[in-house]
Amino acid sequence: MQALLRRVRSRPDAVYIGLTLWVSLLFALAFTTNLIYYVQVVGLDPLQMVLLGTILEGAVLLFEVPTGILADLKGRKVSIMVGYVLTGLAFCLQALAPHFWAVALAQAVWGIGYTFTSGAEQAWIADEVGPERAAQAFSRARQAAQVASLVGVALAGLLGAIDLALPVLVCGVGMLAMAGALPLVMRETGFAPADHADLSGWQAMLRTASQAVALARRRPIVLWLLISGVVVGLYSEGYDRLWMPHLLQNVGLPDAPALPTATWFAGVRMISAMLGIGVVEFTRRRLLTSHDRRLRWVLSGAALGIVAGILVVALAGSFWLAALAVIIIGPLRTATELLRDAWLNRQIDDPTVRATIFSALGQADSVGQVVGGPAIGWLARAVSIPLAMTVSALLLTPVVPIYALTGRKNTEYIASGNSVG
Repeated sequence: MQALLRRVRSRPDAVYIGLTLWVSLLFALAFTTNLIYYVQVVGLDPLQMVLLGTILEGAVLLFEVPTGILADLKGRKVSIMVGYVLTGLAFCLQALAPHFWAVALAQAVWGIGYTFTSGAEQAWIADEVGPERAAQAFSRARQAAQVASLVGVALAGLLGAIDLALPVLVCGVGMLAMAGALPLVMRETGFAPADHADLSGWQAMLRTASQAVALARRRPIVLWLLISGVVVGLYSEGYDRLWMPHLLQNVGLPDAPALPTATWFAGVRMISAMLGIGVVEFTRRRLLTSHDRRLRWVLSGAALGIVAGILVVALAGSFWLAALAVIIIGPLRTATELLRDAWLNRQIDDPTVRATIFSALGQADSVGQVVGGPAIGWLARAVSIPLAMTVSALLLTPVVPIYALTGRKNTEYIASGNSVG
C-alpha cells in the first residue's frame, strides 16, 4: 500500500484528473435530481429556486478572493481539503432536512467551500507540473469529468427513482470521503508561498491582490476575460435554476414511455455528457493551442450557440425539442470554460497570484449571478418562467463582442511590442 501511495503521489497530473473525475461523478449524481427534489419534495417556487443560487453566489462573492489569496500564501492542498469538507457537509444537510431554511444554509456553506477549491486546484497542478503540462491536464480532466458524469447521471436515475434525496446524500458522503483521502495522495512540492512574511495576514492579502491587479493592467486580456465572467454570471443563474422546473411545469414530460421523472432527466444529462466527451476531445486537439485571434471567434460562436439554445428551451412547446437544446447547451458551455481557463492561465506570468486570478474570475461570475439572479427569479414568479429564461438568454449576448474585443485588444498589445506568453 505504501508503494502504491508513493507511486500515486509521484503523478500529480493523475491525481488532478482523478480528483476531477470523482468530483464530477458526485456533482452529476446530485445535480441530476436536486432541482426536482427542490420542486417536488421541498416545495420551492421559481423565486426561491433562484434565491438559492443568489445565496450560493453571494457566499462565493464574499469569500472567493480571500480564500484564493490564502491558497497563494499558505498552500493549495489544505485549501482544497477544507473546501471539500464544507461541500460534503452542505450536501448532507440539504438531503437530510427538506426545508427551505436548511437548503438555503447548505447553499451558503457550499459556497464557502467552493471558494476554497476554486482556483486552488488549477494553481496546484500548474505549480506541480508547469503551465504547459497543466493545460493538457485541464483538458484530460475535462474528458475524465465527462465520462464520470455519465456514471453519475446513470446512478442518479437509479437512486432518484427510489428517493429524490438519496443522490444528494450520496454526493455529500462521497465528498467527505474524498477529503479524507486527499492527504494520502496529494503532494505539494511546487508551491512557493508569496513572500509576505513581514506583513500581517490581511496586509499580505491586500498586497497579493494588488499584484493581481497589476497583472490585469499590464495584460489587458486578463481584464477582458474577467469582464466576460460577469456577463456569463448574469445569464447562468436563470438558466441553471429554471430549465428543469420549466420542463416539468410548463412543457411537460412525454406520456409514453411512462418513466420516473428522475429517469427522464438522467437520460437528457447522459446524452449531453456523451456529446460533451467528443466536443472536449475536439477542443483539446484542435483549439486548445490556437492563436488568440482564432479563439475569439470560437468563443463568440459558442456563446451565440448557447443563446440560441436557451431561447429554444424557453419557447419550445415540445419536450423533445427543448431536451435537444439542453443536450447541446451543455457541451458548448464545457468547451467555452475549457478554452477560457486555458487562455487565462497562459497570460499569468507571476505564479504567486495564479490562484488569486482564477478566484477573481469566479468572483466575477458570482457578481453577475448575484445581480441577475433575483431579478430573473422575480420575473419567473411574477410573469412566467419562459419569459425569465428568454431574458437570461439575452443577458448573455454582450459576451459575444467582449470576446471579439478581447482578441483584438490582445493582438494590438502584441503589436505594440509586449509579450503575452
